[in-house]
Amino acid sequence: MFSRKKQAMTFRMYQLQVAVWAGLLLFTSCNKPIAGDDPYPSAVTLRVILYQGDSFIITWFASREEDFAAYTLYESLTEDMTGEQIVYQTTQREDTTYTIFGIVADEDRYYRVEVTNTYGNSISSPVELATTALRIAFVSKRSGYENIYLTDIYGRDQRPILLIPDSTWFHSDWEDYVIRTYAPLFHPDGNQIMFKATSKGSPDPIVYFTELNGSIVRECYICGALNCWGFQFTLTGDAFFYVNGHGGIRKVENCRKIAARGHSEFSDGISISPDGSKIAYHYGFGWFNQGICITDIDLNNWQSLLACTLDGPCAGNYTFPVFTSDSGTLVYYAVLSSDAHGIYSMHIDGTNQVPLDTTVGSIQQVQISPDGNRILFRKRMDSWGLYTMDLDGSDQTLLVNTTGEPRNFQYSSDGQYICFDASVSGRREVFITRADGSNITQLTTEGGYSPVIQPR
Repeated sequence: MFSRKKQAMTFRMYQLQVAVWAGLLLFTSCNKPIAGDDPYPSAVTLRVILYQGDSFIITWFASREEDFAAYTLYESLTEDMTGEQIVYQTTQREDTTYTIFGIVADEDRYYRVEVTNTYGNSISSPVELATTALRIAFVSKRSGYENIYLTDIYGRDQRPILLIPDSTWFHSDWEDYVIRTYAPLFHPDGNQIMFKATSKGSPDPIVYFTELNGSIVRECYICGALNCWGFQFTLTGDAFFYVNGHGGIRKVENCRKIAARGHSEFSDGISISPDGSKIAYHYGFGWFNQGICITDIDLNNWQSLLACTLDGPCAGNYTFPVFTSDSGTLVYYAVLSSDAHGIYSMHIDGTNQVPLDTTVGSIQQVQISPDGNRILFRKRMDSWGLYTMDLDGSDQTLLVNTTGEPRNFQYSSDGQYICFDASVSGRREVFITRADGSNITQLTTEGGYSPVIQPR
């Protein structure tokens, strides 16, 4: 007598009842399973929620479930989603963006998106913060790669922008994943970030433009094997400048070089005048033989303001020029000898050079406050610190004492905050303080450097 064995086999969409009789496989029924028989769908991930105008723009990655049925977006005023409400539902898989209007200043809300499959099972994304607070972009190696991260001025919601393989944020935009990134720069409108990166698929640096949620807007292949650095947007953001590997200055629009100024060896420290008509930068022959020059915004009418000539040596070391608010004066750092260095100012025609601070100590990078009234600089006396002073060098004030050298310091566009990075226990971390030096806060604890504050 032949034996007969009956069993159920569950496939992705249907449950098959099969029987084996006399060595033959027989199908006896084909039924769609009940909800409890099907596994839950995979959760999707909310991207960084963008604040633009009076709106929160909420976007998530599309579900890849074969049995996808719907998305449901929930909103709450608290992180634990107490009192949450449904604000949006859709049955379209690719419908992954929703905008909340009527957002006012200093407002936080929380969101999660739920995926439901055709069997009625649902799973939620992690809760995502939406905030009107300014964002800060910075570089960190916490994931094993140099990655661009975002946080806000309170240190909340720290997450990578770039989607690399060891991150849950990986998606097809970054299949040739980035293995090293360099200092980010916000577009003047505050809605995009530009940065240079080296990817697995291309050893030459690529300049990326992304939205704050990591979506690629544009890739610029302008650096080549010569490398590039020192990026600076024009005031309108329709073009940007950079320094190439031979030390020349380039102007780029829509990823196309439209102007160039050549130099023999080294350039850096590009500054654009507040009226948008000129740029200044330092150039020279190595780190200790540099001068300051100025050109118009199209890199024409080049003029050396100090002792340098286009291809000759300099009498001193003059670096990091910045324009004052009237566009008629430059503030810069100068080293004239081992015991003569500090912060100076001069007219943009190179006349009226005035020492502002020549105390003994390492004084280097300088910034001008957005209201044009104060100079921000770092200096090492007994310890490192950030200082401010008036444009004539008076009223010098210590804002922040740091255990390590403060770098990459920058005012927020409204002048209320200063962010910077400094060494903590041998690792650089990101800090923020009020412009008067109060309420200094360490924003990162897993490493961070090259911070920039979102303009608004």
